[in-house]
Amino acid sequence: MIYAIAAVIVIIFDQLVKYLVTVNIPLNTGIVPVIPKVLSLVNIHNSGAAFGILQNGRILFIVIAFVFIVIVV
Repeated sequence: MIYAIAAVIVIIFDQLVKYLVTVNIPLNTGIVPVIPKVLSLVNIHNSGAAFGILQNGRILFIVIAFVFIVIVV
């Protein structure tokens, strides 16, 4: 149960940070250092999956995800 609670907290924090970056940092411009020389926030749009995999291949990505979900269920 504690893992589920931790996962929910991480997901909420992740979505909050993404929202704040989207609202406060213009797209593809500017860098906001959080911890100088260690951690910075940048607003960049990635239309693919992780690390740009399947970029501009959203339909293929949706099909693969759907097949995976059906197999798991």
